[in-house]
Amino acid sequence: MNIAKEKVQEFHVKYNEKEFDVIYDAILSKEFKESMNRDNGIPFMSNVYDIFGGYQNSELKKLT
Repeated sequence: MNIAKEKVQEFHVKYNEKEFDVIYDAILSKEFKESMNRDNGIPFMSNVYDIFGGYQNSELKKLT
């Protein structure tokens, strides 16, 4: 598994466990953190979870 897929999988696990602080501190990119500070980022992820629920599944498909 490549590093990008590993990070996405880690994000989904932590998201479903509602570990938004871990996501912000250890997974999110510098660019994201520059656009949204921790005090806004963690409540934002929590609100998204409350509205849409946890991650269920996804499938990548090659466009032809």
